[in-house]
Amino acid sequence: VWIVQARCRRRLVHAVRVGEAPEQQHGEGHRVRVGRREGRALGAEAASELELRRGKAGRHRLRHLLIIVHAPHHPKMVGIGRARVVPLRNTGAAISPFNAFQVMQGIETLPLRMDRICENSLAVADFLSSHPKVNWVNYAGLPSHAYHALVQKYMNGQASGILNFGLKGGKDAGARFQDALGLFTRLVNIGDCKSLACHPATTTHRQLGPDELKAAGVSEDMVRLSLGIEHRDDLIEDLRQALEAA
Repeated sequence: VWIVQARCRRRLVHAVRVGEAPEQQHGEGHRVRVGRREGRALGAEAASELELRRGKAGRHRLRHLLIIVHAPHHPKMVGIGRARVVPLRNTGAAISPFNAFQVMQGIETLPLRMDRICENSLAVADFLSSHPKVNWVNYAGLPSHAYHALVQKYMNGQASGILNFGLKGGKDAGARFQDALGLFTRLVNIGDCKSLACHPATTTHRQLGPDELKAAGVSEDMVRLSLGIEHRDDLIEDLRQALEAA
């Protein structure tokens, strides 16, 4: 976890997780240190705030990025570049009226979309878990996952729409798999209405060597999926043919 903002007096930590490897995930009760202060963390992956509220997360609070899940049709409209982050921190965020309208439209359908996304994610995770060309699947909605109990406790079993899996054949197989996808969009974003796929070792982290990939928590066989609202049968069929091509 990278700590990007901290208000120690109120014990509020705003964190962004930069990888989805198993060793980088944090569960309930892990210590988080900011300067001389300590607190306990609630592992939430890239889940929607809605899921935590449904799961009655108690006194924990979650600040959510508007570009993820809430406004999936227009991810660039709410995103703010680094050049504006510091002034906004001091003066408060103020998006344009039209951009705010787009966010409000997205919020209206948030419960419906998250239900469909989580259902699709679990179906895809089940499919991948039994596929002979898949080494491993990392999705907290699966009973075998180390944090499955936390998902049941805090999120009513809905483990978000992000999952990772490892391909037999390593880096080359991952590249062939990504190129063979048809319905999935090859994109590094997350939280969209359409399903997205990314093979980090040949895209976002292609400039890193094996040791650097390991240090970043990214294995050469890892593929990240961000599931959307398409029909699960179509998603699974697209994954099946891409796995065969890999």
